[in-house]
Amino acid sequence: MIANAKEEFSGYEITGSDEGPYLGVYADIPISEKISLIPEMDYANINGSSFGFLSVRAKYNIIPLLFVQAGPQVSYLFEQFGSINKAGIDFGLGAGVDIFKHFNIQARYAFELTNRNKQGFDGTSKLNWLHIGLGYTF
Repeated sequence: MIANAKEEFSGYEITGSDEGPYLGVYADIPISEKISLIPEMDYANINGSSFGFLSVRAKYNIIPLLFVQAGPQVSYLFEQFGSINKAGIDFGLGAGVDIFKHFNIQARYAFELTNRNKQGFDGTSKLNWLHIGLGYTF
C-alpha cells in the first residue's frame, strides 16, 4: 500500500508519500451475474503508523476474468499524529484480474473527500491511498 499525504496552507503545498504492507478480509457477495458487493476491512502499517480501512465497493465483471470496482471507504489512524483528525472518508476506484479460481490481483486508488486538518485555520490535510494486492476468495 502507498499513502500519499497532501497539505495546503495559505497557497503553499506540501506533499509526501510512503509505503507499507497491508492485510485484510473481504467478502464477494453476488447481486447478479455481473455485479457484486464487496465489504472489506484492512489493516496497514505505513512508516510505523497503524491504519484501519473499512470499505464497501460495487464490483462489475467486464468479462469473466476482468473486473472494475468503486465505492466509499473510511480510513482511520490508530495513533494521534499532530493536529489531524484520525478518521477520514475516501472514495475508491479500482480494477482487478481473477488469475485462478479463487485468486485475484487488484489495484485501487482511494482519494480523501474529507479535510483532516483540525487546527481551525484555512488549510487542508488529506491522505490518499493506493492499494495493490493479491486476494483470495473463499
